[in-house]
Amino acid sequence: MIKKIVSVSVFFLMLLISVGVFAQAAKDKNKEQEVVKKEEPKATGPEKLMIYDGANIKLQFYGYVKLDVVYNTRNVQNESGPFLVEPRKIFDTGLTNYVFSGNAGSADYRTMLAYFPVVYGKTKAMNNGSLVADPRHTRFGFKIMGPVALGAKTSALIEADFWGMTAASGTGLRQGQLRMRHASVRMDWTSEYYKAYLLMGQFWSIVMADPQAQPNMVTFIPLGKTGLLFMREPQITLGQTVGTKAISLRLETSAARVMGGDDPGATSVAYNGNNAILQVVNNMYPGANNTQVDSIGRGEASKKPGFRGRVALESSPIDDLSLTLGGTTQYQIEKHEIPQTVLLSNVPMTSMSKKVNSFVWQVYTNITYSFASIIGAYWRGKNLDTFLSGLDQGVVWEKGMAFSIPNPYGGNFSTVMGTPYTGYVYRVYTIKTHAIYGQLVLDFNRVKMLPLSLGTGFGQETKTNAHYVAAGKILWNKQIFGNMWYYANDYLKFGFEVTAMQTKYKKDLGVAKNMKYQFATQFTF
Repeated sequence: MIKKIVSVSVFFLMLLISVGVFAQAAKDKNKEQEVVKKEEPKATGPEKLMIYDGANIKLQFYGYVKLDVVYNTRNVQNESGPFLVEPRKIFDTGLTNYVFSGNAGSADYRTMLAYFPVVYGKTKAMNNGSLVADPRHTRFGFKIMGPVALGAKTSALIEADFWGMTAASGTGLRQGQLRMRHASVRMDWTSEYYKAYLLMGQFWSIVMADPQAQPNMVTFIPLGKTGLLFMREPQITLGQTVGTKAISLRLETSAARVMGGDDPGATSVAYNGNNAILQVVNNMYPGANNTQVDSIGRGEASKKPGFRGRVALESSPIDDLSLTLGGTTQYQIEKHEIPQTVLLSNVPMTSMSKKVNSFVWQVYTNITYSFASIIGAYWRGKNLDTFLSGLDQGVVWEKGMAFSIPNPYGGNFSTVMGTPYTGYVYRVYTIKTHAIYGQLVLDFNRVKMLPLSLGTGFGQETKTNAHYVAAGKILWNKQIFGNMWYYANDYLKFGFEVTAMQTKYKKDLGVAKNMKYQFATQFTF
């Protein structure tokens, strides 16, 4: 892996050096144009859409209207912005197709429980991909600039999109519902060599890389589950910056609500073909079946906030060159349920729980010279239930151990046939993951050379302790992509992206592959 990182870094640096000549040519061309057009007024860029511009309060309306047309050659998770490729094979445990005969203590029943899973390939109809046109990524927001308070400039932000979903029926799924993305209040203190801010509300988590070090892609969530730590969360964040434009150091820390997975909020019961109960599990944190954000989940049940941190060194030593080198981390405690499985029983058992630590650290960078940028990040972590990037979000694997259930009045509980109740108690294992991504961006529009931006990059997440992963679960997930944006004017642009996706499943399910072709139209205001 180290050799791979070094090789990719050297390759990108060579490309960056090679564009220096073009950068200089672009500068010379701009100087010539300035001489010819020195009488013309200086361009001011896109106009801001101000709703109200008062002495103490200013209100700006912003956002974009976007249509994504996405073609996938194989079945994926989330067709509009694919995260995973669905497996091309299926496990058949035998439980659904086994014809049970005899009583619950018979050899037939024991054979059914031990039936070895059979793997078979999906038919063409089960693997035929999709074509979707989706406008739900459209978003809008309000920026409110307020008066000075406690020596700080005050502001607020409210932003929404239409990713709230609707029932999966008819055309409803593509209509979307309004969803709050951001809602925060901010205070900024500024002096010549020192800046500080205090943010309270829902905003991007500071465990994410800075925006300039995140992938520039056409898809809705860039490199989702293939390298990008990605999360909005309620938080209280304090940030400080010391230095000048030539070089500065920024430190940020926050306390955030821990949203480590949702509880189903219902009791699950599994039966065999003869209506004998195989499993009864009462969920640890019964809520409202995930319909309310205030339902207790694994994170909220810990009764502790999560802690995040970010540090970034930024420098612009010469014109046209900017450097960013940063790192992030997060730590939180979650309370995971440990289900108990009861065989041949009609007595529900209450789940147990165990506190589990979730941790991640990340390093990232952005190097920009004229129209060329290199971005990249590498992170390692465990139990990333909160972040959308984590493989198998909200899952901690369990391993069973047989035991007999004692009767408090003596002996063991038994069925009418005298067979002791048996079950499984589960141990919680943490799942460790590491990831890497990188991208080269050539944004000719930035230097007014061409109305084009070109990019190519990759991303991959891998589970590092795969021996804890159950058969059929994900081992790694990766993407390689290339894209372009054409800027028709300051407001309207068109994007096209091709992505090769691969998802590796443990044992017989193998590697699933998908090619994604995406076209987007975006009007930004």
